[in-house]
This record gives sequence, C-alpha cells and structure tokens, in this order.
Amino acid sequence: MKTVAARGSIDDAIAELSIEAMAFLWRVHSGDARDVRATAEAHLRRLRALVRATGADLDASGAWITNMTTWRAIARLAGTDVRAASQAG
Repeated sequence: MKTVAARGSIDDAIAELSIEAMAFLWRVHSGDARDVRATAEAHLRRLRALVRATGADLDASGAWITNMTTWRAIARLAGTDVRAASQAG
C-alpha cells in the first residue's frame, strides 16, 4: 500500500512540475519568456532532482508519459536530450 501511495505522490510531483513547464512553454510561445535556455535548464534540473531524490522510474509514471511532449520541448530549449536530462545517475 505504501508503494502505491508513494508512486501516486511521485506522479503528483511530476504532474506539478509538468504544469509549471507547460506554463513556461506558453510564455515562450507568446514571447513573454526571458532567458529561455536558462529557465528550461532550471526546469530540467528540478525534474532531475526529483528523480534522484525518489529513485522514480519515469517510464512507469503516468504523469511522465502524459507530459512527455512538454519535457521534450523543454529539453530542446535547454539544448539537451530529454532522456539524458531525466536520468537519476
């Protein structure tokens, strides 16, 4: 039961990070974002920190799978690969 609850909490955290990332992408699209690359890198750092802290398997996360396109866009803006950016190692 604790594993299911923990997985749900991790999914919730990934979903929250994804919502913030999507809001950033909307600002980029509308031309209202400043320092796009650095901000995209900051979003990826937050995702990496979550993965490292929790040992989350992103491929098993519904929130990750649902928001994969968002994270790919963030990775492109940061100039990196989304899978490499999200690895816990």
